[in-house]
Amino acid sequence: MFVVPALGGNERKVSSFGYRPRWSPDGSQILFSTSLLWVWETPKAYVVGLDGRAPREVLSEFLAGFITTPQVAWHPDGQRVSLWGTHRQLGASFWTIPVAGGTPVRSVPTKQVEQQLKDTAVTFTDFMWAPSGRSLYFEGTAQGVTNLW
Repeated sequence: MFVVPALGGNERKVSSFGYRPRWSPDGSQILFSTSLLWVWETPKAYVVGLDGRAPREVLSEFLAGFITTPQVAWHPDGQRVSLWGTHRQLGASFWTIPVAGGTPVRSVPTKQVEQQLKDTAVTFTDFMWAPSGRSLYFEGTAQGVTNLW
């Protein structure tokens, strides 16, 4: 992965590997996955700063519970990350956990939302937090049409 100044200049290599990069809210770090595809192996996530130090693996113990590489995104507070993926015991799940490690919090849709999702047969492919931290935006496809949810 490389960082290139928006107004021009030399690129800077920040990692020799990684997919799905996500900038931290303050722009000082990048969160990324080691796999582009949803594969049946233990997923890994890394954080790299712009200070030249090597990427560091994060959330390894928690991610060991997933059977697919989850989508990951920073929470607006910059201290937590959220994940959407398939957990070994709990199935498709949405979690928020401190990036430094700690207790994960699972979020579950209301029964009404769950039914709407089932009725539309939507498949979510990506998400991001609203800057306020009060809402989530999901990208999903239903009946061949991709929309925001």
